[in-house]
Amino acid sequence: MRCLAGHVYPGRPLEVWYNGGWQLVTQVLDEQQVPLGKHYHVICEEMNEFWLEYHPLPDNWQVTAVTGTGN
Repeated sequence: MRCLAGHVYPGRPLEVWYNGGWQLVTQVLDEQQVPLGKHYHVICEEMNEFWLEYHPLPDNWQVTAVTGTGN
């Protein structure tokens, strides 16, 4: 995951590593601060849609492709 550098990590996602390559984030549909981290719902190039979850204690990301959206 590549994110915008700011005073708080993670910042806005810029690129997502998926299927062996980087995909540019073109739109952030939703951003939520939750007790165990931060969640994003994003659209990437070629209309790929993902749920991104950041977990600060293990310092890792989970990337889940959204299916069945019709995009």
